[in-house]
Amino acid sequence: MSFFFRLMLPLIILFFTCCSSPTDHWVLAKQEWNQNDYLGSIIELNTCISLHQQTDSIYLLRARCYQKIQNDTQAIADYTQSLKYNPQNGDARLERARLQLQKGDTLNAGTSLRLLLKNPSPRIVSDSWIEIGRMQYFADHFPAAIHAMNQAVQYDSTNHMAWYYRGLLFSRFFTPQGETRAAHYPFLDLPAAINDFSQCIQRQPDFADAWYQRAVVWFNLFNENKGMPDINQAIRLEPKYSYYYSARAHQHAASGRLQAALHDYTTSISLNQQDPEAFLGRADVLEKLGRNNEALRDRKAAASIPPTEN
Repeated sequence: MSFFFRLMLPLIILFFTCCSSPTDHWVLAKQEWNQNDYLGSIIELNTCISLHQQTDSIYLLRARCYQKIQNDTQAIADYTQSLKYNPQNGDARLERARLQLQKGDTLNAGTSLRLLLKNPSPRIVSDSWIEIGRMQYFADHFPAAIHAMNQAVQYDSTNHMAWYYRGLLFSRFFTPQGETRAAHYPFLDLPAAINDFSQCIQRQPDFADAWYQRAVVWFNLFNENKGMPDINQAIRLEPKYSYYYSARAHQHAASGRLQAALHDYTTSISLNQQDPEAFLGRADVLEKLGRNNEALRDRKAAASIPPTEN
């Protein structure tokens, strides 16, 4: 009997697959997406497609699943397929453009983003201006970047990310090259950055990085009384972000609170052992505490970490 069952099992599975409704698999796919089971969702979506239920929504969800498992090539292909079924799908076009930008395909991303500026959804238009602004910024087209972020805020003032990214532009912490570009950047405006990060927090109070960025600006304005509550809130919201602890450690050290700085640098290193700045910061603190051998060990650890590519 067991041999017969094993023999018939593939036919039984095929029978139930053929008799099942594409709608059932679509419902299961969405459930598995909500449970972060991206491979399971892909399997259900593949079944939908094999049963000739091919819609823009199915390809859009499968693209998102592929993106979650870092199969960007297949994700772009599915976003494109979604647009074939519905060229007006603004979400598919926007998400494909973001992924294209991430992959360095600025030409196709820019074409998609310009098309999206005619979308009827204010949020889609606002998000598109954000991506255009980021693209312009990294091309050193600073006036165009500021213009794009202004447009993002104007088209949807409820979009917290529009305020956030404009705040990053005004505070110049957006740049991966750091201070080397400061002389060529005429838009530094820390009070404006404070305002934009505050607007972002007002709309999305649980967005930890807005609290962090506002804290950094306060510290640069030498206002520790306002900066420290912000960095504390960022850590409460995202306690596993190592660079939040490093930022607070730096401020503790600058204010002479060496034990507190040592504690935060150690926490930062425990969360990310590939950050040379945390090791160097802790080494500075250890030297001030007279613990020179430990400081030397941290400096060697920092030197052994390979540089990251921007």
